This record gives sequence, C-alpha cells and structure tokens, in this order.
Amino acid sequence: MRAAPLLLLAAAVGCTDLPAGLARFDGTFSYMASDGIGRPAFGGTLRLIVKQDSSVEGTHDMVGYRFGGSGRTLVGHISGDSIFLWLDPNPDGGILIHAAAAIGGGFMGTWSSNTIAGPIPGGGIFAQRTNERLPSAP
Repeated sequence: MRAAPLLLLAAAVGCTDLPAGLARFDGTFSYMASDGIGRPAFGGTLRLIVKQDSSVEGTHDMVGYRFGGSGRTLVGHISGDSIFLWLDPNPDGGILIHAAAAIGGGFMGTWSSNTIAGPIPGGGIFAQRTNERLPSAP
C-alpha cells in the first residue's frame, strides 16, 4: 500500500517536466547565421521557453548586417525533431527559422527574411546550447 502514494507523487512531479523531444529545445542558445553563400550574416542569443503543447515563445538578441536589437520577441513551435521560429513576428517582417535538432544539444537549418511579398531565402543557421554568446557577425 505504501507504493501507491509514491507512484502518485512521481506522476505529479513528472507532469511538470517537458518530454525529451521538447526539452532539447528549451533554454538559452547562441547562434550564428550565414548568407546564401556561407558568409556570416548575423548572430546572437535565443532564449526559448517551450510549453507542453509544443509552442515556443521567448526573446532574442541579434547583431549583424541589416539586423540588430536585443530583448525582442520570438514565437514558434516544435514538430518532431524540428523547430520553427519567427523572430520579431510581424506580417511584414522578421526572420523565419526552420531547423532540426543537432548532435550536441543544438539545432541547425535555414533562415529566411519575411517580407510583405513573402519569405526571401537567407542562408544557413546553427545554434548551440550555451549561456555565452558566439562572436557577433561583422
């Protein structure tokens, strides 16, 4: 009879934790993005808060050519091992990121620039779990 309260406690504690598939995207990441031919474009920090329903919210800092700012908002969602982020969500702007989980706890993929006419391809992006920023792009 003693096991029942312990199981109930374990189940209650487990409900607050994210599943491993979601938890791998939760936290602080440093990232670097390149343009279409591999030159550094921008970089910074992503602070991602993943929710049980697979939605993502948070803030980001960005430094680089044509982009910049700190403490800006982001939204997104997770589907399987992929993450979709919209930095500075705005119908006429922002950066769209589509990436997949990478070995070592980060993620990598592509980014595009959102415009009123639709997304414009950007290049590649790599993010690593860290509390330290990567060097900023020139």
